[in-house]
Amino acid sequence: MAKTYILTKKDKDNEYDIQEWKDEKPPMMKCGHSANSFWTNLPGHEGKNIHTCVICDADGRIAVGVPDLRGRLAKCGCGNTRESNMGLAFFEYKGPDSTAASRICKKCSYTHYAHLPLWKYELSIRRDWFKLKNITTKENRQEHMPDKKTMDTFLQQRIKQLIKNSKTPVYGPDRPESLSEIFEIRIVSIDGPLPSGAGHEFEKHGPYKYDSYYCGCNGWD
Repeated sequence: MAKTYILTKKDKDNEYDIQEWKDEKPPMMKCGHSANSFWTNLPGHEGKNIHTCVICDADGRIAVGVPDLRGRLAKCGCGNTRESNMGLAFFEYKGPDSTAASRICKKCSYTHYAHLPLWKYELSIRRDWFKLKNITTKENRQEHMPDKKTMDTFLQQRIKQLIKNSKTPVYGPDRPESLSEIFEIRIVSIDGPLPSGAGHEFEKHGPYKYDSYYCGCNGWD
């Protein structure tokens, strides 16, 4: 069996601690799901099978071990119930100290992010877009963020992401004419903090009675 690995933390310089995973069952990720895919192109570690969650983003990349599942049951959306097991398809632990218990609202079932203040922003983007040269487009979006400092940090990361993505040909390196190159991005406006829209304060759900998984009731295609 090929070796597999986990990322145990991510430091401020975006470096990861990588450890070999020796258990036959997949680890639980920070997002709460059992690992269900592999990340094979981590820069500097290409080719290594690193456990990850295909459902989630950042929290889906960090492993936190295996929770105590004794006495717990997992329920599929169709109602089918089985003993909780990290090997179940798309398994999510929702017991004590789980991500779901602490980040899902007891009142509305939305995440805590949906209860943070709302911020609206507009970016002005000067770019080449396929055959259109030196045009200006707008990006108008809204995000839930705790404060202005976090929102400013998000926008700087968003700008870097847009510029990085613009340097990649849309249809592959053999089609340079498909490049959508960005020359300048300017922050036009930031409006906030605005009401979250939740209409109530966030209240932790606490441990759920059941974990969740997918039994295959709707097929696997």
